[in-house]
Amino acid sequence: AGSLSWRDIWTTHVHQLGALGEGVKMYFLLLKYLGVIFFVMFISTLPNLYWFAAGNMAYALNPTKHFIGKYSVANMGRCPARGCNSPTDTRLRCLGDDVEPEQCDVKVMERAFYVGFLDG
Repeated sequence: AGSLSWRDIWTTHVHQLGALGEGVKMYFLLLKYLGVIFFVMFISTLPNLYWFAAGNMAYALNPTKHFIGKYSVANMGRCPARGCNSPTDTRLRCLGDDVEPEQCDVKVMERAFYVGFLDG
């Protein structure tokens, strides 16, 4: 029987693990590719997290619920200081600044496609 020895985590190539069996090599290749995929998914959702956190639609007294609501799609956009008093105000709310819907540069409705695309 052969002797086992520790391998350095940073200098051992995945293909060298093939000596331990093809399944071990495939497992570590899977981990590597999953890491890359999840990193790309994380980067692609950063704009959504920014837009969600900038909103003022979610409010809860419980800090945990407030935190979860702040980073959800329901918090996207800001109502003006007077509040969203009608369904039209809610639909035409601004993405970003706390201004009247007629004065804002970008409305939530204009960015909804991109949010769905990045989220999917």
